[in-house]
Amino acid sequence: MIELILHAVGRSRYNATVNDNITAKADTTPILTSCRFLSSQGESGPMIVRYAGSKMIAMRIPDIQAAALVAVTETDRAGPRFVKHRPFYHPSADAPEEHPSSLLRAQRGQIPASNQDSPSCDALVTQA
Repeated sequence: MIELILHAVGRSRYNATVNDNITAKADTTPILTSCRFLSSQGESGPMIVRYAGSKMIAMRIPDIQAAALVAVTETDRAGPRFVKHRPFYHPSADAPEEHPSSLLRAQRGQIPASNQDSPSCDALVTQA
């Protein structure tokens, strides 16, 4: 099982490490960012999260690849909530219309055909 360690680096920002390798740097959502990174490296399965210096499990992620598909959004009118992750990408004039990683994930069958096929956001994260 993968163990993610969160290191506070400022107000609501964390570095995240797995086996002393940084998976997210000064991030406000280090767990989901780390899940996206680990998923891109081919990792899957459950993950536990701890804060640096603590032996207590702060959170359990049942499936890294499912958690990689969500993001957190917050507006002035609504509090934080889970939404589908949409990678930020600016195509240049000579770039293909679709991002190469999107095409690769679609070929591997990692992008759900519809929202009905994607896991419920509530099922992705369970608190310890």
